[in-house]
Amino acid sequence: MPVCPRRSTASACVTGISGVPKNTRRGFQYHRQAAKAGVAEAQFSLGVCYSRGEGTRKNARQARLWYGRAAKQGHDDAMYNLGVFYNTGRAGRKDPAAAARWFQRAANLGDRDAARH
Repeated sequence: MPVCPRRSTASACVTGISGVPKNTRRGFQYHRQAAKAGVAEAQFSLGVCYSRGEGTRKNARQARLWYGRAAKQGHDDAMYNLGVFYNTGRAGRKDPAAAARWFQRAANLGDRDAARH
């Protein structure tokens, strides 16, 4: 998996850790830049930003899109979150079969929450 040189800065901006002043908008922009470059961790983080409204407005459709991109690259947390979206029908159609597939893939990678589904 490629490593984003701004990943630490992006996460620090969103959370305000490591002595970096909290600036969720800047953190969102860093995550978006790396996500568009194909970095799975940044794609997942961008999904989180959209889900929570951190640095941007809440947008469940965008969250689902970015979780999907990260999940397709093998990101287990994104797989779990995408499973939740499919299971509940959040930001799209409800699809229990797709949810089960994503939960299973995440569980196979060791995600304990996914294993309970």
